[in-house]
Amino acid sequence: MASKAFLIAIAVVSMIVAPTIAIEHLVGDDQGWKLNFDYKAWAESKEFHIGDKLIFKYKEGAHNVFKADLISFQDCAPTTTTTSFHTGNDVIELTSPGKKW
Repeated sequence: MASKAFLIAIAVVSMIVAPTIAIEHLVGDDQGWKLNFDYKAWAESKEFHIGDKLIFKYKEGAHNVFKADLISFQDCAPTTTTTSFHTGNDVIELTSPGKKW
């Protein structure tokens, strides 16, 4: 009887605490990473979670991606904490909640 109750408890908990599966988001969807695209509107149409990955697709050498803090973003000036990506197939995993630049 105890094992049946245990199995029921596990089933209930698994329904309540659904596992979160990381999602890969292609930034810009089928348009990719390019100039003159409304990425703010694109981001507002998505739901992001820790563990999700942002994939930046573009022609190598034509563009790049910078991961920056708020001040670097506002000043449009890279700092020592700014990371640059330039492969044309860059992946950034979301490791913490909050806004990203």
